[in-house]
Amino acid sequence: MKDLIAWVEDNVEPPATTGYEHSADGAVKLADSGVGRGGIQQVPKLTVAGSTSAAAICGEATRFELAVEVPPGAGALVAVEWDLTGNGVWTAEPDIDGTAQSLVLTREHTYSQPGRYWPTARVFAHRDGAVDDPMRRIPNLAQVRLDVN
Repeated sequence: MKDLIAWVEDNVEPPATTGYEHSADGAVKLADSGVGRGGIQQVPKLTVAGSTSAAAICGEATRFELAVEVPPGAGALVAVEWDLTGNGVWTAEPDIDGTAQSLVLTREHTYSQPGRYWPTARVFAHRDGAVDDPMRRIPNLAQVRLDVN
């Protein structure tokens, strides 16, 4: 709504429309980068062992990498949270200060129980980079599959 008001009252154009394509079977495919996607929602990519799915061994550290990019004109990253076990308990990434439009972060976790896990990163952007403002946060998720043996 704030973008609409700025456009109407102050002639400040909103961010570019979200870019997408339709596949041959009619599925919507979003662009892989913030620049390509446009719109207002950041683009997170989470990988484990360089992929969106992997196997791990109990008791050995598993490394995750999160790359996230905010589309041009859509603000900055104000929070990143991790849930590497899928239990709904989120751990905040420290030192996110609302100035970065893109980040690459890594996190390691050691699993003590075998099973299939869905490690997830949750990222938030804000148009003004306001870290402490709970309003107008734009969330997005990235998830991978991990089979622990």
